[in-house]
Formats: sequence, structure tokens, C-alpha cells
Amino acid sequence: MFKKRGLLALVLALCMALAVSPAMAGILYTASTNWNTDRFGIIKDSEAPTKDVVTNLGGSAGSGVFSFNNAEWKSRIAISQYPATANDTVWFYDPTTTDWSAPLKEATSPVKNVHHMEAGGKYLYAAGYDDATVGRFDMTSDAFAPDSKSYTYTPADAGYTAHAERIATYNGGVYAIFTASKGNYPNYEYAPHKIIKFSEDLAPAASADLKGKNIDGANVGATIRIGGSLYVASIGGNQDTTGLFNTDSMIEKVNLDTLASETLITASKAAEKDGSWGSNFYGLAHDGNRIYILAACWNGSWPESGRDNVVIYETNVEKLDGGDIGNKIATLSTKTGYSLGIEYDSAAKLLWVSAGDSVYKYDGSAFTEYDSTALGGEMAKFATLTASGVTPSDDGGSGGCNGGLGALALVALLPLLAAKRGKKK
Repeated sequence: MFKKRGLLALVLALCMALAVSPAMAGILYTASTNWNTDRFGIIKDSEAPTKDVVTNLGGSAGSGVFSFNNAEWKSRIAISQYPATANDTVWFYDPTTTDWSAPLKEATSPVKNVHHMEAGGKYLYAAGYDDATVGRFDMTSDAFAPDSKSYTYTPADAGYTAHAERIATYNGGVYAIFTASKGNYPNYEYAPHKIIKFSEDLAPAASADLKGKNIDGANVGATIRIGGSLYVASIGGNQDTTGLFNTDSMIEKVNLDTLASETLITASKAAEKDGSWGSNFYGLAHDGNRIYILAACWNGSWPESGRDNVVIYETNVEKLDGGDIGNKIATLSTKTGYSLGIEYDSAAKLLWVSAGDSVYKYDGSAFTEYDSTALGGEMAKFATLTASGVTPSDDGGSGGCNGGLGALALVALLPLLAAKRGKKK
């Protein structure tokens, strides 16, 4: 006899099978020549890079790459191309396809100079650096249609120019981090970050000042969300051109339910613990409870500083919450370039780090470098081919089994399936 718990297990197994897209391990990266991002390539698992997959990208250096799940909870990946004089052109792809010659969809971004994208429910939200605006695409049936719902941030203090940097979706809400600065390079003055919580229609619901200053939101991994906590890596002010670090560069943690934030560790505190410290915090990645931290120094010819200048630490949630950045697992040698980023591929159990003009792969024991020759150009941005570490119930809107037959529909079948057991006569 088919027990009820066995029937329920079958339903749940069907739900999981329908909801999960085929895993595509690896990254899609953009590469640049002379500060113009003109191509992208792919690295799968242990394979060498397949460079120049597409060579007709447009826009200035640093075309963004973002992986996410669409409204039907299928893997998608976007490449934003910033032309400087207009809003970005965005190409959307299905990473399970073998044909990258034409995108699944091409759309014009509702914001200018996309620094980050994040999906929530049936919408894909975008943060625009140039116009300090958050906008959205409707992902229903892969339409990726930009709509009129948006929000533009204006700093309270006169003289500051604002930028939209990062997006997070959680528990039905949309969260955006904005930065503001005034002055001229290299003597900018930065205001603390502002975080604003929105409804899915981008109506403001709450806001708070954070503690960090100057987040480079274009860097892969500038923020990570673990449950209801958003971890933010901040440079701490001007990027010193002499190779020194900002004492108040920090990692802070934001409670998304209350918007309260706390400073976990600053560069000055890190220097007290490690006499060799000479870096600012730039990014984070996580694999469940394990957290990786990317820190780096800066000088006028970044990153050709004459010494290894990108360091990776490994810690965990409990340690980081207590101000412990853990153990240094790598000091990476970088060459001329401008890329910084870190992301963990949960499908392949690999950590990816971009630094200078290269990207590195870490399998838990060793780092493998792919330089500009292997990549076909100088490393710009990257994303894992499938969104890592996100479940339908965790993104704040996609809502459970969404692979064509919803969880509720399957549960509704329980009486029918049970009835087929019949009665003894």
C-alpha cells in the first residue's frame, strides 16, 4: 500500500524536479580591449576558456553580467552594454542553450549604466549608476519588458551626486543601496550609503543611513545576502592612489527586516590583527555558512603596484559576525587591468575571483589563473552561468515550485492520487 508520507515525498520530489533548471557550471565573462568591452566568453568546469563566443558587444569597458532565475524559475543570464550617452542595451540568454549567436531577447534598460540586477517574483530590478535610478523589467514569458515603475534618489545634502549601486530582493521587498559624493577626482567627499526598502512596484516603504562609504557596486560581489542579512563591503572613501588603505573601509551587516546595520570589521581593525594588512574591502562571496572576502590596495597605476595586491580570506558567518575575517588563503599577483570581483558557483563548488586582467578559479585547494591571452581580452565582468545559492522561497517572490506545475497544484492532486488507492471490496 502506498503510504501517505510516500505519496507526499513523491509530490515533493516532482515539485523539485520541475522547479530546478539543469545546472550549468561555470562562468560567462566579458572581456575588453582598450577600455571597450567588445566580446564575451565562457569557462565551463575544468575546461579551458572558450573565448570570443560573441565579439560584437558594444559600450564602454565593464559590461555587466548578471545571472538570475526568471518568472518561471528558469536560469537566465543578462549582459548590459553601456554606451555612455544613452541607457544600456541588455541581451538576455538562456544559459542551457548551445546557440549564443543571438540573444533570447534584447531590451533597453530603464536605467543608465547598470551596476547591478536582481530578480524578485516576476520582475528583474536594475540599479543605474548614472541616473541614481532603480527600474525594472517584467520577466513574464521571457518578455523582459521595461516598464514605467521606477525610483530616482536625490541626496538630502546639497552638492552631492547620487548613484544607484546594488539591489537585493527579500521576503517580498526590494532593497536598493545608493551612494553620494561631491568634489572632483581624486578628492571626492563621500556621504554614508543610503538603503531604501521598496514594494515590488518600487514605492518607498522605509529607509536608513548605513555606515560605509564608497561602494563600487559594479564590482561582482560588492554585497551578498544570506537570509535576512545583507553584507556590504565598502571602500571607505577615496581610493588612495599611493597604495595605502582607508582606515574605515569596512564590512557591515544590514538587517533587512529592520534596516538596522552594524559594522563587523574595519580596515583599521584588520591592520591591528594583521601587521601585513594593506587593503580595502571590495567584495564577498558565500557557500552556505562559508564566506570568502576579497580585499585589495590601489595606486595610480592600478593594479600594477609592484607587489601582489589582491588578497582572499576565508571565514564563516559566525566568525565574521564577531569581527573575524578568518584566514588568508591567497595573495594574487595581478597585472595591468581594472577588474575586481568574487562569486561562488554552488553548482560546481568553485570560487571565482577576477583581479587585474585575469580571472582565477579556486577548487578548495589551489587557484588557477586564466590571463588576458586565455580570455581573449582583459577581464571585465563575470557571473556564474546559473544563479547560485538562491531558492524560490528565498528570493522574496518567486514562490516555490514553479516549473510549469506549481506546488499548490501538486498538493491539490493529493486527494485524487490518494483516491486511486481505492478500497478493499
